Order: sequence, then C-alpha cells, then structure tokens
Amino acid sequence: MSYQIVVRDIGQVDDSDIKEVFRRINLTKFKLEDVEIHNAIYDGEFIQTAKDS
Repeated sequence: MSYQIVVRDIGQVDDSDIKEVFRRINLTKFKLEDVEIHNAIYDGEFIQTAKDS
C-alpha cells in the first residue's frame, strides 16, 4: 500500500474525548468501517486478545 496519512498527537485525554474525536472524524466523507468504529470504541477481552496476538 502506498498512501499518505495524517497523524495528530492529541496528548493525554480522557477516553470520552477520544471517542468524540472518532465520532467527528466519522462525520466526514472518509467514514470508518463499522468494524473500525467498533474496535475504536470497545476494548473487551476478545479485542484485547486479538491485539496481543
């Protein structure tokens, strides 16, 4: 894959603020897929196990 991405460091913020950032990003024409939203919002045992693999 060859494409550019923009990364912003928003520092130390609460989880609720991070969720709000994702919600706002998803209002643009560059919407996240449902699974991306789910993974960004939820952090259960299954998600953590997948991340650790």
